[in-house]
Amino acid sequence: MNNKISQYLNTFREIKSNSDLKVSLIRIHIVFLLVCTILIIIESLFYLQSENRLLAITYFGSIYLILLIYSGLKYFFNYNNLFNNNSYESIAKLIGQKSSSIKDRLINIYQLENKLNKKNEIEYELSVHAINQLKYELSDLAISFNINKIKFLLSRLYFILGISFILIILF
Repeated sequence: MNNKISQYLNTFREIKSNSDLKVSLIRIHIVFLLVCTILIIIESLFYLQSENRLLAITYFGSIYLILLIYSGLKYFFNYNNLFNNNSYESIAKLIGQKSSSIKDRLINIYQLENKLNKKNEIEYELSVHAINQLKYELSDLAISFNINKIKFLLSRLYFILGISFILIILF
């Protein structure tokens, strides 16, 4: 048996990790753009001395880099399933929450796939049939994990970019 369900869960974990990384990067950039806009407005209203300006830029730049490194490490740990934070069982539960037609069957089939006994021929054939049946259902299921969330954050980012551009022009 080539662990069809495990391969599917692994693919879903990779998709989820990539999606989580994109969402966190978009959030970081939205906050960074807001902070930059606020700093530009403060600078246009009050003249900051070069020492204060350098200090503010250093602090916010450091925070920005730390958040980017944190997002990268989080992605690395989730993608490679280090510290078992994205186990197959948790991924199966997440997919079950997204699709009501699968629910607990995915977890059961995953556990069944891991405990296949080729010596008991009837049990093995029934297990393989159940695994293949769920695999076909999974292939028919189009998983769009966090796509709506990313689209929403991108629209928010474009809105903030537009407002920032207008504020920069005005001040």
